[in-house]
Amino acid sequence: DPLSPAIQKILGSWPRDAIFPVLDAYRAMLTSPPGRMALMDAVRTIGPSPPGGSLGAVLESVFVGDEPTSNPTRMVSLRLLANLFDVDLIPVIGPQLDYLLDLVKGTVEHLGTKGIAIAFTTFLMNTAVYLQKVTSASVSTSLALAGLAGAVVERSDIAVAASVTNALLVIGTLRRESLVKPSDMSRVASTIKRLAS
Repeated sequence: DPLSPAIQKILGSWPRDAIFPVLDAYRAMLTSPPGRMALMDAVRTIGPSPPGGSLGAVLESVFVGDEPTSNPTRMVSLRLLANLFDVDLIPVIGPQLDYLLDLVKGTVEHLGTKGIAIAFTTFLMNTAVYLQKVTSASVSTSLALAGLAGAVVERSDIAVAASVTNALLVIGTLRRESLVKPSDMSRVASTIKRLAS
């Protein structure tokens, strides 16, 4: 039960580096309809000013908190975010995309770790696929997403190849759907040309 007192105590009091098993259980629960329904209230706490001890507060502390975050905790948190793109959860998470993209932007400094790089770019890819399906995709959200994908491409010297491929797919998806203009991606054009050659 994701709302059991024991789980709430872990989320509210355990060090961030020790809670990744709970976050991984949440991530796994998101893959089934009963699990998504059980986690709906927890997912609703993801956003600006989350209640203390909530899932939203834990994720915020993982990505922007004062405590250093271990690689397993960061990776599992990104995998959990990647699993949020489900039809049941879209009404809850869709309005928080700008917040989420801003929340995870520091991850570009951790692209040398394979699990983190793949989880991060999977989250970016799922965001791009979601944006191509909605008619109300905002320019600011598309540009923020393109910027993060571009940052991965620019760090292709340290990022694992699969994450760079995912980032290029994000850029291609945004371009194909005209969610960003070629001029928006001019910053990474030279890097993309270098990779292509």
